[in-house]
Amino acid sequence: MKKILLIFAIVVVLGVIVSLALNYLNTGLNRESKAFVDKIVPQITTSWDPNLLIKNASPELLKTVSHKKIRASFAAFNRKLGPLEKYLGSNGEVGIYIKKEKKIIAATYSAKARFKNKFAQIKIQLIKDAKAWKIAAFSVKHK
Repeated sequence: MKKILLIFAIVVVLGVIVSLALNYLNTGLNRESKAFVDKIVPQITTSWDPNLLIKNASPELLKTVSHKKIRASFAAFNRKLGPLEKYLGSNGEVGIYIKKEKKIIAATYSAKARFKNKFAQIKIQLIKDAKAWKIAAFSVKHK
C-alpha cells in the first residue's frame, strides 16, 4: 500500500511540475506572439503594403494564396477602408500541438482598428518556425 501511495505521489508531483513548465512556456509564447501581432498588423495596414505580408508569410500561406491575389486584396482593402488611423490592439492565444510527432506552435489573434473610412477586425493566425513567427492566415472583416 505504501508503494502505491508513493508512486501516486510521484506521479502527482511530476504532473504539477510539467503543468507549471508548460504554463511558463505558454506565457512567454503568448507575450511573444502578441508583440509580433501588435507590431506587424499596424505596419501592414498603415498603407496596406502587400509586400510586408508576403515577407512575413508562412510557406503554407504562400502555397495557397498567390502574390497576385494578396496584392489585389490589399488594393481592395485600401480603397474600401483607407489607411490606418488607430490600431486598437489585439486579443488571442497560443496553442502547442503535436502532429505526427512534430511540435507545432500556433497562435490565433483578433485585432481591431479604425481606418479612414471604416472600422475593421483583422484575424491573424501565426505559426512559429525555428527562427520566428510567420503569418499563416490574414483576413479582414469590415462593416
